[in-house]
Amino acid sequence: MQSNGFIETPKKFLYPSDFKNLYKFYLPIFFIVCLLTYLVYKLKHVKINLKTIGLPEISIGVLILCEFLPPPTYNVALILGAVINIRRISVKKIVQNKINLFFIAFFIIYLLNNLFVTDKSYLHLGTVERFLPFLVLAIIIPSINNRKCLALFPISAILIGIGLTVTSIIDVFIHGNMVFLSFDNFSKYLHPVYYSYLLFFSILYIQFYYWEKFKYIILFILFCFLVFSGSKMVFIFTLLAFLIPLIKSKMIFIVIIPLAVIVLLFSPLKNRFYDILDENDFSILQEEKITDANDARINGLTFRLILWREALKTMHGVDYIIGKGVTKQTNKILENKLVNLGMLSHKNFNPHNQYIDTFWRTGIIGLLSLILIPIYSLVIGINKKDKLLILFCLFMLAVMCSESIFGRVNGIYFFTTVILILINTAKEINEDSYIRN
Repeated sequence: MQSNGFIETPKKFLYPSDFKNLYKFYLPIFFIVCLLTYLVYKLKHVKINLKTIGLPEISIGVLILCEFLPPPTYNVALILGAVINIRRISVKKIVQNKINLFFIAFFIIYLLNNLFVTDKSYLHLGTVERFLPFLVLAIIIPSINNRKCLALFPISAILIGIGLTVTSIIDVFIHGNMVFLSFDNFSKYLHPVYYSYLLFFSILYIQFYYWEKFKYIILFILFCFLVFSGSKMVFIFTLLAFLIPLIKSKMIFIVIIPLAVIVLLFSPLKNRFYDILDENDFSILQEEKITDANDARINGLTFRLILWREALKTMHGVDYIIGKGVTKQTNKILENKLVNLGMLSHKNFNPHNQYIDTFWRTGIIGLLSLILIPIYSLVIGINKKDKLLILFCLFMLAVMCSESIFGRVNGIYFFTTVILILINTAKEINEDSYIRN
C-alpha cells in the first residue's frame, strides 16, 4: 500500500498436516477433468459458420468474456471494441432504437451532475469514468447485429465457475470445511452476487436456446455454481424462472431432485436464509445508537433497511430533484451517518438499492431515467414475445431493489451489454438452430 511497501510470504504454504486431506482432492479434480473432456468431445460436433463472424463480433465477444475478469481486462476490451468498430458507427441505427438514446441520456445525467452539483466535482470524475460503458456501448453495439454473441455468457460462467470450484475444493480438503464452497470464500476474485447475475442469464440462455443431449448436465453445473455463490434473491428468482415453464414436463425431475438434495445438504446456503428469518432482528431498527458494531441482529435484510433509511434521511429540499451528487464526497455523507449510528464495521457501504442509490445521488430526474430503461425494454420484449428479454428485465427490476448494481463496473457492463444486444438484434424464429444443428 506504500511506495516502499512489500508483501512478506511464509516460507511454507503447505504443511505436513495438510496432506491428511489433500490426497482426497484428486478425486473431484479427476471428475472435473473427465466432465470437461466429455463436453469438449461433444462440442466438436457443433458446426460454427465462421463466415458470419468478423472483427466486430469478435470484439464484442472478447468484451463479454472479459466482463467478469479482473478490472484491467474489461477496460482494455472496451477500448479495443470502440477502436475496431468506430468506422461502423451509424447514427441512423443508434436513433432507430430509443433504448440507445435512453442509455446515453442516463450517462449525460450523471456527467452533468458530476460537473455542476458538487463543489469542485470536476476534480473527482471517477463515477463518470465508471459509467462510460453506458455511452460507448450504446454507440457501438447498434452497428453489430448479431445476437449469437450472447452465447459467450454461459461459456464465461462455466469457465469462471470451474476455476473457482477447483480453488475452493483445494481449500475444502486442506482445511476440512465446506464453508470454502460458499459465497465470498467461493468467488474469492469477484463479487459473488455479480457472478450470480451472470449465472442467472446463462441458465436462461441455455434453457431457451440450447438443445444438445447434455443440456441438463450444463444446467445442473450452472445451478451448483449458483448455490455456491449464495445469493438468496438470485437463487429464488432463477429457480422460479427456470422451473415454471417446466411444470408440465418430465424433465423437471431431472433437475429439481438432485438440486433439492444439494440445497438441503449444503449448510452455508441454508444458514444464509436462516439469518433473515428471525423477527427479533428487526428490533435493531428502533435503536438510535448501536453499541455493538458487530451486533448479531445486523443481517442482510436489516442492514439494507438501515442503509436505505440513513441515505434518504440526508436529503433535503432541492436534493429530491437533482440529488446529493455522484462523487465520493456523497459517500462520505452516508459514511458519517453510519459512524454516528455506531455501525463502524459497515461504514463504507453504498445504499445497496439501485433505485435509492440513483435517487439519492441524482434526484427524481436520474431515478425516472433509470426506471425507464428496463421498463421500456420490458415492453419491447412483450411486444416481440422475447422470453429472454422479458425475464432479464424483470430480473433486473427485482435485483436493483437489493443491490446497487452500478456500484461496480461489472454490473454496468453486464446490464448494458445484454439489454443493448437483445433490443438491437431481431429475434429470429430459428435463432437457436446454429447450436441444435
